Amino acid sequence: KLSAFLFHGLKCIPIRRGDMRGLECPTLGALHARLNGKVKLQANQKQEKGRKEWCHIMAEGRILQPWRFDPVGKQRLGRLRNGAAKLIACSPPTTIVLPIFHDGIYGILPETPPDASASVRSKSGEIPENKSGKTERWFPRSGKRCDVFVGKPIDFSDIVPPDGLPFSEKTDKEILVAISDRLRSALLELEQRAADTRKELAS
Repeated sequence: KLSAFLFHGLKCIPIRRGDMRGLECPTLGALHARLNGKVKLQANQKQEKGRKEWCHIMAEGRILQPWRFDPVGKQRLGRLRNGAAKLIACSPPTTIVLPIFHDGIYGILPETPPDASASVRSKSGEIPENKSGKTERWFPRSGKRCDVFVGKPIDFSDIVPPDGLPFSEKTDKEILVAISDRLRSALLELEQRAADTRKELAS
C-alpha cells in the first residue's frame, strides 16, 4: 500500500503485463481519460470536471544496468513500449509531450547481473534484455548522483489527427511506430547529452 501511494503521487499507474487486451487495457484507458479530462468524478470529489492532468510514462519499462553494455559508451536506450505511443496517438496533437532522460538510477537501485555464462550472453557478448538481474536492495542508496535532462516538446501534429484517434479502437501499427521512432530520436539526443556530461565530469 505504501508503494502504491508513492507511485500514484508520481502520476504512475500499474500496468498488468501479459494482459491479452493489449493497448486497450483498462489501466491504460484510465490514464488516457486523465490526460484528456474525461475522468468520471464522484459526487464528493472537488476536482474540476474536464480538468486535464499530466502523467509520467517510463517508455522502456525498466532500469537498464551498465553491465548489459559492452563496450562502454554504446547507446543504452532500450526498446520503447507502445503504451506511450498509444496515449499520444489517441490524444489531440496539442498535448505537450516532454522527453526526459535520467542517468544514474542504476547506481541508486543496482542489480547483480545474471550468470554471465555463454548460454546467457548473446553472440555479440551482451546479456539479452529478457535476462533480468537480481535486485541488490529495495531501499534506494543514498549519496549517489543522478542527472536529469529535459528536452523540448515533441510535435506530433503531422501524425496525429486534430482530435486524436479513438482509444477503444485498435491503433494502426504504422502510426504507433512513427510516434515511437520520434520519441526514441528525442530521447537519444538526451542520452548523448548525458554521455557528454559524464565525460566532462570524468575529465
